[in-house]
Order: sequence, then structure tokens, then C-alpha cells
Amino acid sequence: MKIRKHDIYTCRTLCVCMLMALLTACASKKHLNQGSGASDQKLGKEMTMEKRNNVVRDVIAQSVYARNIVSKLKFSVSMDGRDVSLDGKLLMRRDEVIRLQLAPFGLVEVARIEFTPDEVLFMDRVHKEYVREKYKNVSFLQRNGLDFYSLQALFWNQLFVPGDKKVGEMQIDNFKVYDANPRVLALSRGPLQISWYAQKGSSAEGRILKTVALYDDSSHSQLTWQYDQFKALGQKQFPTQHQIDVVTNATKKEKHATVLLRLDKMNMDDSWDAETKVSQKYKKVELDDLLKQIL
Repeated sequence: MKIRKHDIYTCRTLCVCMLMALLTACASKKHLNQGSGASDQKLGKEMTMEKRNNVVRDVIAQSVYARNIVSKLKFSVSMDGRDVSLDGKLLMRRDEVIRLQLAPFGLVEVARIEFTPDEVLFMDRVHKEYVREKYKNVSFLQRNGLDFYSLQALFWNQLFVPGDKKVGEMQIDNFKVYDANPRVLALSRGPLQISWYAQKGSSAEGRILKTVALYDDSSHSQLTWQYDQFKALGQKQFPTQHQIDVVTNATKKEKHATVLLRLDKMNMDDSWDAETKVSQKYKKVELDDLLKQIL
């Protein structure tokens, strides 16, 4: 099948907008009112400290043990009436990298999105251009203590505390837990409110079904990350469907995007290089300049 130039350009556009949405998620309040954050629902009664601690421990216990997660990927983006679906691959190594390699029809890689502890990398292999940006240069992340480890927790279906690498016994006091079905775990840092919706009852007690991050100041924002279709990965279960809904005006024009990640043939293979080296043939592009091109 022939890969059309229009599809490649649309892929480039949507990938960059997805990237910006994940990093900044700047939205207008009219869209937030349609959201499903904890503030939109009756949460029920806040649990006592002992019960709260047990619920948080149940959620932590659901985390997969794997150091590596590798999977075939179906990547779909819907935005502004446009839809693009690509095959690809997802490679994640705990505390080192999250990489999405995108290839139409599974043939030739046309784009790569990569997150490491220090920076984010976007490669456009068709136009031989790339963007590399350090998290410290993204003001939204800096103000709220959000970093690679927060993003990693979203991809890995886990709790996170902004500024901390992982959630353990020392972090439990950061959470409030409400006796609802599903359970609601909530954390607030100034205008940033994060809610996790965790399964109640059965052997899947504590499984995170949805995470909502709400940034409620003069520039409202919301990201909703839903998990479904859990399958075995080692001794634990991992979601093979991730739906990410974001609203952003990071490109100076308000956009609502839905990203769907469908994973298939997951494994824990470690025989791959966690570092992406950019060829000297590629031209470095500033993110603002790339956005201007797209607009």
C-alpha cells in the first residue's frame, strides 16, 4: 500500500500536537466543564487514615514488576475532524525511556516520540527534522514539579506524586481517599488536582481505571487517561488500551485531541538500546518554529 504525503504530514501535525498536549494541556474552561475530574462528581465520604493507607497500598500492589515493556502498537489520533491511525511499536524501560515508534502499515518508521528523564525528543524521519526539549524549559511542568516520572506513571498505570520518582510508604500521606465505587484517590498541589479512579472489590482491587489531571487557575487545563483491556504481563495485569483525552491551546489555537494506544503481543524483552542517536543529517528545529509551520 502506498503511503500518501498527506498522511505523513497529518501524522506529523497530530504527533506534535499530541506532544504539546501531553506536556502542557492548556485548555479553556468550557471544555473542562465537560470533563470527568474528581471535582465534577460526588466523591463520597473521605476514608480514615488506616483505611486510606490500605487502599493506597492496594493500588501500589497492582503495579507490574517488569523493568521492560515492549509491544506492537496501534496509534490513533482524532483532532479537528481529522483521524490518523498508524502501526508502530511501544518500548518502555523503567526510569530510562518511553518510546513510541510510528510506521504507516508497519513498514517504514516516519516519526518517533521519546521521553527520557531529562528531555523529550520528537523525530520527523520524513523531513529529517527533530525537536529536543528539556523538561526544565517547559514552564507548566516546572511550576508543578511534573517530570518524566509523572509521565512514566501515566504510561505504566501507576500513582505518582509530583517531584518524587516513585510512590511508596513515605508518599502515602500525600493522598486522600474517598469511599466511592470506583475508589477515588486525590492529590492536590496548588492549582493542580489529580484524581485516580481505582477498582473496588474482586481480585483486581486497587486497579487504576482512569487518571484525571486538572489544572485550575486562570489558564485551565485537563488531561484524562483511561485504561482498559487488561492482560497478563508477568505476574500482574497491564492495560492494553489507553485512551488519552486532552484539550490544548499550546499552538495558540484551541484543539481537542483524543489519542488511542492499543497494545498487542506485549513482552518484557530487554534486548534493545534505550538511547536514540540523532544523525547529523537531521536538522534541529525549535518547537515554536515547528508549530508555526504546522499552523
